[in-house]
Amino acid sequence: MQKKHCPLLALLLALAMVLTACGQDQNTGSQGEDGEGDLFTVTAAVSQAQDTLDPGASTAQGGETILFHLYENLMRWSDGGDGHAVLSPGQALSYEVETDYAGNATYTFTLRQGIQWSDGEAVTAQDFAAAWRRLADPANDLPHRELLSVVSGYDQVQETGDPSLLAVSAPDAGTFVVTLNGSPAYFLEELCARRLTYGDIFGLPAFKEGICRLYRDVKPEQVIPTHGAAGANHHLFYSLVEPGDKVISVLPTYQQLYSIPASLGAQVELLHLTRESEYLPDPKELARLAEGGVKLICLNNPNNPTGALMPEALLQEIIAVARRHGAYILCDEVYRHLTQEEGYCPSIVDLYEKGISVSSMSKVFSLAGVRLGWIASKDERVLEECRIHRDYDLISCGMLDEAVAALALKHADKLLERNRGIVRENLAILDAWVQREPHLSYVKPRAGTTALVSYDLDVPSYDFCREMYHATGAFVTPGDCFEQERSMRIGYACDKETLQKGLEAVSTYLAQKK
Repeated sequence: MQKKHCPLLALLLALAMVLTACGQDQNTGSQGEDGEGDLFTVTAAVSQAQDTLDPGASTAQGGETILFHLYENLMRWSDGGDGHAVLSPGQALSYEVETDYAGNATYTFTLRQGIQWSDGEAVTAQDFAAAWRRLADPANDLPHRELLSVVSGYDQVQETGDPSLLAVSAPDAGTFVVTLNGSPAYFLEELCARRLTYGDIFGLPAFKEGICRLYRDVKPEQVIPTHGAAGANHHLFYSLVEPGDKVISVLPTYQQLYSIPASLGAQVELLHLTRESEYLPDPKELARLAEGGVKLICLNNPNNPTGALMPEALLQEIIAVARRHGAYILCDEVYRHLTQEEGYCPSIVDLYEKGISVSSMSKVFSLAGVRLGWIASKDERVLEECRIHRDYDLISCGMLDEAVAALALKHADKLLERNRGIVRENLAILDAWVQREPHLSYVKPRAGTTALVSYDLDVPSYDFCREMYHATGAFVTPGDCFEQERSMRIGYACDKETLQKGLEAVSTYLAQKK
């Protein structure tokens, strides 16, 4: 019985023929008279790199060869007589292809009826999927498995040894689905071919879908793209806050969260975060400030500049205060996911029906240059107000920016793995340095990329930082920018060598001040 091995053996036989006949240009095939069941073989040259992922469009010899054998004779090639390849049904009667902005192509093949194995059993799509996975599985050590490297998930299969990660599937016996990786050349060609008109008015679907995967159950229609998180914060205040509204904001935090509401005529109350409380909000103090009603509570989690991270239990206490007053909670979450410990970091929009999450591509994904952020909320009034005002002051984000961001979010796990590794290693360096310096102290960050480091010298922070910069080149942010005197904000997400040299420069300056 050859049920599981026939397609694979045919593939390997064809590959052997290819490698033997390298440099020739030939296609041969055979079918039964009714065209319903016979296998056929094809040989061609492996002399050029593939030039497309579409078997119906490929004319390069190398492209034809690699793609044809990857498709295991699903579709048949023939010479059209005019120098172009013609695609006709093989074991697949037809196929459809859908290509995303990253150039990844998902092919859905409908298999022909009547195809049988040598024992008379029907060939199914599950057989194709099993054959592809068997070829990709490094444990089998089969020759030429690298030809499957254009299939999504192939690298993960090689790393983990789990062939189920290969992007092939069989939704039913007659349907075989495979996703091929896009190439950088494809992505750039598509990008450069576009007319530079307005982008998608409501945001590129692939970008919004990528954002949704960062939350538990947010839908694309609940995401509003903006020009960075700064644009998101401004847009939200502009859309929701009116003169006389009470807004409560934590401090220290990003200045937008309290200065913009004040500029719009809101009554702003500050919820001070203290070192003694590890820069976490006090729910009782929040409840006191909210007496008489509050429209909007502004949080920053993880916190900038301290790196404090509110646990879910504390967020729930804050939500209870907001819910009593029917208040919205805006949480600036630009550092969310950059945690020092493993585990999902809940968003305010995961927990509260009137929660509003603001984030961006800048911090967590190291893509500040695309200038993209977003507002995410499940509250329909928030979404409607933001959409209405967006027509007046934003219209759309850049189509090129959103295409790049969509591609990045498709690989969010890889970017997060990289960036978490950087901040975790660098925080260990920063922490050891603070412990060695007798004039310094801090609350060790639990997330983000910044730390608020206090010093015991009697020097205002602006003077301290300015003089240190001119003396040593060490550049940090004065604590007074956050209304936290006798301190400085140190960012530690740079490369390790830069961080170490910068900390040495600060140490040199501190030694001079003794």
